[in-house]
Amino acid sequence: MTRLSIERAAAEAVVTSSGWLAEQPKSFQTELLRRARLVEYSSGVPAFVTGDEVGGIQGIVRGSFRFCVPDRSGHERLAHLAQVGTWIGHPVVFATHGRSITCYATEPAQTLQVGLGAMNELIASFPETILHFNDLTRRVMRVAIEIIADQLIPDSERRIGATLLRAGGVSDDQRSGRQVKVILAQAQLAEMANVSRHLVNSALARFKKMGWVKVSYNCVVITDADGLRENLHRSD
Repeated sequence: MTRLSIERAAAEAVVTSSGWLAEQPKSFQTELLRRARLVEYSSGVPAFVTGDEVGGIQGIVRGSFRFCVPDRSGHERLAHLAQVGTWIGHPVVFATHGRSITCYATEPAQTLQVGLGAMNELIASFPETILHFNDLTRRVMRVAIEIIADQLIPDSERRIGATLLRAGGVSDDQRSGRQVKVILAQAQLAEMANVSRHLVNSALARFKKMGWVKVSYNCVVITDADGLRENLHRSD
């Protein structure tokens, strides 16, 4: 285990304090985590790739993961960034085909992994747990809809701001003074927002001037999520 790794108890505390699992019954949390194992990823290592057989779910307890989808020509395009507290790999408990996206560790990361066999065993033992996995599926669909909605924003600066908020895992109803670190190069943000690198540079320069972000190498720190959000929803 590396120096920056977190212990099992701390890992379980992470996924039971935010995200999908935190909103499920305590009994379900206990049974799911009893079947989970702690897994480490180096930066750039895939958790799964397009075409892989289904294989369970993983709750992010350290680091972040980027999601890439194949375009019509088969080239991978960066679509989303998942932060701590997010569960990835779903809804594989219901799937009969291979995975349709690729997921890489953006930085050194750890997850709590629950295999497909363990999920099926949990459903067989406690049939009501299928409702909790259904809730996870609902959350995945909500993220997919958010990605589509962001891409439909006609103004490029606002689209960049919306994409950055989503990449940082900042929800619309989240009001917090905490800073959010997003491991994302400007070229990657441009790809996610479907704009040029030049437009990203210009937008980040204005966001920085307004005090909404700090920018460094391969990283953007959201310092004022409310400011970014208000800019997104302003009426001209």
